[in-house]
Amino acid sequence: NSDSTVSGGSDNIASGNAAMVGGGDSNTANGTNYATVSGGYSNLAGGSSSTVSGGRLNTVNSDYATIGGGQYNTASGHQATVSGGYSNTASGMDSTISGGYQNQASANHATVSGGYSNIASGGDSTIGGGHINTASGAYATVGGGFSNTASGWHSTVPGGRQNTASGYYSFAAGRQAKANHQGTFVWADSSAADFNSTGNNQFLIRAVGGVGIGTTSPAAKLDVSGSGRFTDVLSTEGGLKLENAGSAPVSCDSTNTGYTYFDTTNNIFKGCDGTKWVSWGKQNLVFSTGLSSVYTTSTSWLDISGRQLIIDKKDDSSWLKVTYSDTLGSNPGNYDTCEWRITLDGTEIVHIMGGGQSASGWHMWHATHTGVVSASAGSHTIKLQAKLKSGGTQCVTGYNAQGNLLMVEEITL
Repeated sequence: NSDSTVSGGSDNIASGNAAMVGGGDSNTANGTNYATVSGGYSNLAGGSSSTVSGGRLNTVNSDYATIGGGQYNTASGHQATVSGGYSNTASGMDSTISGGYQNQASANHATVSGGYSNIASGGDSTIGGGHINTASGAYATVGGGFSNTASGWHSTVPGGRQNTASGYYSFAAGRQAKANHQGTFVWADSSAADFNSTGNNQFLIRAVGGVGIGTTSPAAKLDVSGSGRFTDVLSTEGGLKLENAGSAPVSCDSTNTGYTYFDTTNNIFKGCDGTKWVSWGKQNLVFSTGLSSVYTTSTSWLDISGRQLIIDKKDDSSWLKVTYSDTLGSNPGNYDTCEWRITLDGTEIVHIMGGGQSASGWHMWHATHTGVVSASAGSHTIKLQAKLKSGGTQCVTGYNAQGNLLMVEEITL
C-alpha cells in the first residue's frame, strides 16, 4: 500500500496506509492507517494507529491500541494497552494491563497492573496484582492477594485471601472477610472461616488475639489504653467489669464527675459526684458462719475479732440499720457478769447485757439485736465490743461459732 514501509526482517507485511514494520519475522501491520510493528515474531497491528513494539504472537485488532511486548497478548479494546507479559487480554475501551500472565481487563477503563489470572471486568475497576482476583463492580479495587473479589460498586479489597466486597462502598480485608452489604467494613484475622456482614453500614472485626487501641498487647477482645466516651446508652450482655482498686484511683472533683470503680477494700461500687465518692445503692454485708469463739477477761471494752464492718453510706438522708445475731455466754451466769455493745465510729448504738440465771457456772444464750441510727454520707465503721464486769470470771462471744451474723444496710425510713 502507498506510504507503507518494511524496514527489514523476514516475511513481514505492511499493507495499511502509512503502515510500518521495523523488522523481525512474520509480522503484519494491516490497520487502515498508521499501524506499526517495531519487530519481534508473528505480531499483528490490525487497528488504525495501532502499535506492537515487539515480542511474539501479540495481536492488536482495535484502533489506537498498543502492545509493548511479551507473548500471546491481545489488545482488542479501543485505545487499550498491554505493556507486556504472557497471554494477557485488554478488551475494554481504554483498558490497561501492565504485565503478568493470563490477566484480563474486559471493561471500559479497567486496569490490571500484573499478577496471574486476574480479571478486571467492572467499568473503571482496578487490580494491582496477585492471583485469581476479580474486580467486577464499577470503580471496584482489588489491591492484590489470592482469590479476592470486589463486585460491589466502589468496593475495595486491599489484599489477603478469599475476601469478598460485594456491597456498594464496602471493604473487606484479611482472610475470608465477606462484606456483603452496602457501606460495610469487614476485617478478618487468619482464621480459616468466613466472617460475614449481616447488615448495611456495619464495621466488623474478627481478631482472636484482641483489638488494641493505644496498646500493642490487648488483654481482652477490646483493650483501650486511654479514655473513651459514649453519648448514648451502653448496653452489656454477660456482665460489666469496672476498674478494681483498694482506694480511689483518681481524685474526686468536677473533672472526674461520673467516674466509677469497684472498691476492693469495702467490696462496693463507688462513684464520684464531683466532690466526694459515694456508694452505689444499699450495701449489705453478712458474716453468717465461720466466726470463731472469742473469750475475754478484760474489764475494759475490747474489740471482738471478726465482728467489724465498714460501710460507705450513699447519702445523708438515709439511715443505717445494724443487725447482730450470735451465741453469747457469761461465767458466772449473773446478770451483771458480762456486757456487749455495738458502736458506730466509736459511739454506742446497741447495748447488750449478759447473765440472768444461776450465780455459778456458764450461762449461754442466742439472741438477735437491731439498731437504727442516722449518719452522714461517707465511710463508717461498725464494731462489736465486750467487757467483763466486776465479779465476773469470763465472757464468750460466738460459742462454737453458732449462727453468727453481723449485717449493716443503708435504708430509707
